[in-house]
Amino acid sequence: MDFEQNTTTQNMPNTNQNTHSNGMAASMVLGIIAVATFPCIYIALICGALGLLLGLLSRGGEMAFSTQGKAGLALSGIGLFATLAIYTGTLVFIFTQYGGIEAFLSEYETLYQSMGLIQ
Repeated sequence: MDFEQNTTTQNMPNTNQNTHSNGMAASMVLGIIAVATFPCIYIALICGALGLLLGLLSRGGEMAFSTQGKAGLALSGIGLFATLAIYTGTLVFIFTQYGGIEAFLSEYETLYQSMGLIQ
């Protein structure tokens, strides 16, 4: 009888591969959420950033990304880009039309006063 034989590694599942596939799936799901909710700025920003991070981490030590990992990275990147484009477009519009955020807020205050919503 050989007591030095290590039998525990033979029955252990490959948790490294399972972790990478979970990261790929999570990246893809977060990318879909980011693309679907990019008008809801905060949700898409968080999901897009986390999707990119998990997509990059899902590669592990391999040299190439899997198809699901590439799709997760692409969807997360598109959602994050669309969200940042909305941020940028809104700020550019406010600064070009009103001259700044304070003028924008004072314009809305006068609009609310004219409608009788505030006094």
